[in-house]
Amino acid sequence: MLQFVCVIISLVSGRNPIITQFVNEIKTTWTATNYERWDDKSDEFFFKYFNVRIDPNEQIELKYYEKLEELPSSFSSTEKWPGCNSIKLVYDQGNCGSCWAVSAASTMSDRLCISSGQKDKRLISAEDLLSCCGYNCGFEEGCEGGEPMGAWKYFNVYGIVTGGLYNDFSYCKSYSFPPCSHGNNSGKYSKCDDDIFILMKTPYCIKKCNAQSLRTYELDIIKSKETPKKITKNEEQIKNEIYLNGPVQAVFTVYDDFLNYKSGVYQHILGQERGKHAVKIIGWGTENGIPYWEVVNSWNDEWGINGKFKILRGSNHLGIEEYVIASII
Repeated sequence: MLQFVCVIISLVSGRNPIITQFVNEIKTTWTATNYERWDDKSDEFFFKYFNVRIDPNEQIELKYYEKLEELPSSFSSTEKWPGCNSIKLVYDQGNCGSCWAVSAASTMSDRLCISSGQKDKRLISAEDLLSCCGYNCGFEEGCEGGEPMGAWKYFNVYGIVTGGLYNDFSYCKSYSFPPCSHGNNSGKYSKCDDDIFILMKTPYCIKKCNAQSLRTYELDIIKSKETPKKITKNEEQIKNEIYLNGPVQAVFTVYDDFLNYKSGVYQHILGQERGKHAVKIIGWGTENGIPYWEVVNSWNDEWGINGKFKILRGSNHLGIEEYVIASII
């Protein structure tokens, strides 16, 4: 079997239907499907798209709970905080390597709502973070990657204005890249940019609200209450943090087969390593005896389980429990 898998890996380019066929035939803990969105993309595209960076020398304060809550066997932030609609929102980063900014802004929005007793429902602008954080987040071009911890530090020091999804002008700065179709013929979204090499250009940092907005940039800035912390690499510690304070941002390593995920509890089977991806963990549970994290992705609701996925919990699979961060808003 191992030899057969190695042959498969050498033949596929990642989005090839062979991956879907192989995963479904071996009947593992998850099912796969084909998404045209990823067809024929170059190695250069994926290198920039999955370019989340972590500074190994950075001094980060760890958060550790001496005493844990009595945690349930399954939990979802959407059920504990039903008044926070941001938890249910699924963004689409488009053809921009902005997962680090989108998942951070999404998590920040959730925690803003939760800390206010589900009263403050404003959304933090992924666009403002993406375009203005710059070298504070690791790169001048945010569409070519960034550092999640830098995003949270920027939120604490400089603050970020409000902003919703694409074409949502009820806030200060909406996200400028439209959602991309995954090629399932739903007609819900338009096709992504066809260039297999180039990502979208990072928007210019303009410290003004959208022309359609009635808000003023300087008066719209929101800051976090504390410096960001990394949650101790421990399943129970991460669960405790989510249970008490809401969703957290996490980083894990992406392989080709993840792009084809449809349902079930994802575990890496085969394919080329593509880089690191930032996402939002909102809960946990067990499916057919397999423990999982409930995670919100940033590829719109046509991908996976209406935009979400489940990934193996408790064994730091692909580093999902290695780098989990958040702060109190």
